[in-house]
Amino acid sequence: MTNTELIAKLKSMIQEKKWNLFQQILQYRTRYLTVVLENLELQHNLSAVLRSCDCFGVQDVHVIDAHFEEDLNPKVEKGAAQWLTLNPHPTTHSCFNLLKNQGYKIVVTSPRAHKFIQDIPVNNQKIALVFGNEIKGVRSKGKNT
Repeated sequence: MTNTELIAKLKSMIQEKKWNLFQQILQYRTRYLTVVLENLELQHNLSAVLRSCDCFGVQDVHVIDAHFEEDLNPKVEKGAAQWLTLNPHPTTHSCFNLLKNQGYKIVVTSPRAHKFIQDIPVNNQKIALVFGNEIKGVRSKGKNT
């Protein structure tokens, strides 16, 4: 069965009102902005970020952590993960290389930075916002040690 055939079959099983709602929501999803999560320690933070990404229409989330799926907290993420495209990566370096090859500008966040998110120039270039470990931040230069 092709994707088109599957979608047609599923469409016949739901109310038109629900189908229209899906279509409306999908038009606001973006791949212009993506989020990268590197080695988060607190389970609820990973789950909360996924819920926020879903809420803001960010489709792709890249996770650098071998066991992130075990860390999802259903009480916090509230099913958001099922609507996102979760991309696991073994290393920060491999994640950054992939994103750069896809045309993303890597923007690493830091609680010690003297700039704010609204200072990031938004100019026809895709942006990957990188959030690191709550205590240590993002590993330097995208290399796993």
